[in-house]
Amino acid sequence: VINTGSGSSNSSSASSLKPSQSKPVQKMVYKAPQKVLSMEEMKQNEDLLVEGDLIPCKICDGNLGLLKYAQCCNQPIHLVCYTDKKITVCPWCKKSELHVISEVLEPKKAFKMP
Repeated sequence: VINTGSGSSNSSSASSLKPSQSKPVQKMVYKAPQKVLSMEEMKQNEDLLVEGDLIPCKICDGNLGLLKYAQCCNQPIHLVCYTDKKITVCPWCKKSELHVISEVLEPKKAFKMP
């Protein structure tokens, strides 16, 4: 059922879409982190994690929107930059597959002190 915005649901709308009208969607590859910050690492980086400023996206150099992190080297990247530019190889460490994660594994690459 597709909501057409007219306040009514019309199940025939779904069948009226032609395959040529649909846009291909790039799938984001998400993998669970291989490591997490230990309590000791969190305590060592507490000031940075609490008071630090986010380092901007390494692709657009902006700090607007949700930042993800390259799993291989933990560099910050916007989800939209990752998908729009169709990046498949990590631009920083040159690993063959770029996977993004939400977790900060290396605080010094994600935050800086103001």
